[in-house]
Amino acid sequence: MRFVLYKSIVGKVDRGIVSRSFSAEELLNILVRYLVKRNLKILLAVDKIDYYVKSLRDGGIVYDLNRLNEIYGEKPTNIIGVIFISRDKY
Repeated sequence: MRFVLYKSIVGKVDRGIVSRSFSAEELLNILVRYLVKRNLKILLAVDKIDYYVKSLRDGGIVYDLNRLNEIYGEKPTNIIGVIFISRDKY
């Protein structure tokens, strides 16, 4: 499920860089490198996040996307923010 979401995000940034041979974590890394290399900044909005959280039975996607700046250390990720939209209250 994480792979499908990350593949969709990367595909919306540039359709030419998505491949099935990458893991979910590699897709995030590719996204960050692409944004930094081209000096692009994005704001992510993920609708129906409750579906992803319930499907995975954990907050892996929420954790990954909220922690990008920590994961990549002192280097900027050029993802200026993440908006999660949910039907359910948590």
